[in-house]
Amino acid sequence: MSIGSATRRILGKKLFSKVGRGYRSIFIDLNKTAICMSEIIPRNAHILDIGGGDGEPLNYLLPLRRDISVTMIDLKSAIGNAVSTDYKDRLVLLPNTDINQFRLLNHRPPSCIIVSDVIHHIPKEGRKKFFQDIHELMAISKARLLIKEIEPGYFISRLSYLSDRFISGDKKVSLISRKELHQTIDMIFSDNIINEAGLFADNKPNYLLTVELK
Repeated sequence: MSIGSATRRILGKKLFSKVGRGYRSIFIDLNKTAICMSEIIPRNAHILDIGGGDGEPLNYLLPLRRDISVTMIDLKSAIGNAVSTDYKDRLVLLPNTDINQFRLLNHRPPSCIIVSDVIHHIPKEGRKKFFQDIHELMAISKARLLIKEIEPGYFISRLSYLSDRFISGDKKVSLISRKELHQTIDMIFSDNIINEAGLFADNKPNYLLTVELK
């Protein structure tokens, strides 16, 4: 059992959420991230949040954009636990679900896909397949892709890595730079347009890329 899992069991859901919110703020300003995302998400978008975890970032995004709805998928069995009940009518949770399983479920197709702090948890050898699956989904739905990640080489980046490695217990965590992410996408998405949002300048070392198909 990881340190994070043990702490969650000891503190209980409510107290752990409060402690976790403060702990997360060391690494990222969720309000700034939500504002940045809200400015580039299409109007009336239905979002597919891949690997959404506890869903805490949605508590900042959904109030800013009352025209959007979200379907969250994750390989975990317990997801969306931190999302306020105020947004339950705009949120669908699909635990134990990957991208290909989502496609087979014939749910509402997304017009926007968010992948937030997920890539660095995917082993390097598995990232090509992950992006190939996303590309296939984008080709069908013409969705805009938003990728939020952490640029290596900063103190907070190192702290984030150590947190994932020793507190969350992810032994294969590996941060991915903006340059490397660009190269990975270019290799798989031959028909892409990549733009960088303003998050890095405002909340370094966090960065946000948008990807669209031509």
